[in-house]
Amino acid sequence: MRVHQTWIPAFLLSHAISNIAQHVEWDGEDLNIHPDRYGNVKFAVLADFGHVETSPHAQKMAHKLNTLCTNNDIHFIVSTGDNFYGTVDFQKYWIDRFNIGLTSCKWVVLAGNSDYKDILSDYHHALGKIEAQMEGPQGEFGDKWLMPRHNFIGIINGTDYEFAFLDTVEDSEQTKRIIKQRENLLVNMNQAKKYIVFGHYPILSNIQGDLGKKVTYLKNHFDKNKNILLYCASHVHALELLQYHDRTQSPPVPSYVQVISGAAGAFLNQKANDKDYRVMEDGLEIGKPIHSEIKKWKEGSYEDNYALKNALEVLDVKRGGEMENGLVNALKSLSSETQHPRHVSETPAESKQKERRGKVHYGESRNGFVVFTLQTQMHMLHLTYYTQDGISDMKTKEFQLYLDPTSGRVHMPG
Repeated sequence: MRVHQTWIPAFLLSHAISNIAQHVEWDGEDLNIHPDRYGNVKFAVLADFGHVETSPHAQKMAHKLNTLCTNNDIHFIVSTGDNFYGTVDFQKYWIDRFNIGLTSCKWVVLAGNSDYKDILSDYHHALGKIEAQMEGPQGEFGDKWLMPRHNFIGIINGTDYEFAFLDTVEDSEQTKRIIKQRENLLVNMNQAKKYIVFGHYPILSNIQGDLGKKVTYLKNHFDKNKNILLYCASHVHALELLQYHDRTQSPPVPSYVQVISGAAGAFLNQKANDKDYRVMEDGLEIGKPIHSEIKKWKEGSYEDNYALKNALEVLDVKRGGEMENGLVNALKSLSSETQHPRHVSETPAESKQKERRGKVHYGESRNGFVVFTLQTQMHMLHLTYYTQDGISDMKTKEFQLYLDPTSGRVHMPG
């Protein structure tokens, strides 16, 4: 029996497409973000999805994202980078992977460190690969991908809030123009507004640790600017929620919040394999990373430490393999003096990190993403962490943040 399509599905499709288009648009200078009639801005954040081999849960995540979009539970999607680990192939790594269609949400996209590399071919040089992403996909889904420039502002019309989108690329001769653009954006932020900032490199991760000098400029800027409420990053292939405590004041006061959402498809980072930080009762404290011990040995710092040197040589250290697991056990079996000789002193950066601890509210090494609901009229931010658990539907973990527009602080229950 032949089924005839009626005018109702076509009308609903047209309405859905129109509704998607009205929430986010690029005007040539800034990203314009339009809240709904209740003053809410709803969007999903994910990253690190462009790996050649993806998670077996990728299709379930794609289905959930499209359902949220169709139901108007999110207005757009933000990717904070590592969109293409290899060659830029929109069809394979974006359209097919996320089932992009006419009713899909628009994506606002930033570059990650892997977007400056091409591990599969030499077709794109580093900046050429970024330019290819900025050009976007050709065809009917071209308007779904918004990557207008390296650094830009998102203006949320009629509210006290703005978004800042940053390219956290490291300094080099080829990236000086990009970094200058980033510095200008940070310096010229509207001091009358409160900001949610997006970038690839996190300032701190409880699962993977600190990135050191790569994010020093962000730390310094965030410490000076109390109008930054939240920083959303990725790079770490996991989901996290942390709040920093400003310990320069007594007693320490809560400062900005950091969300990490980097678990959209690539291999996952596991806390058991990252020894840079440990969680203390009152927050984060630096620990001695196993991989730093390996590095110091390779650089000759432990030439006079025969016990450790011999153990490492026998194990023939290979990162990520069984030999390294043996190394971890060997290091644990050595005495405290052997693991951490007296001549290895704490760096100024490590000392500073101890002064600025935070509280870990959430951490999960599972595939997933985070949905933000910014209630601009109520000055509240609702976070929903979606994680894939086996063959069942995605599980959720929710957090409610209170945004104090006067002090610029973020308050979290518990």
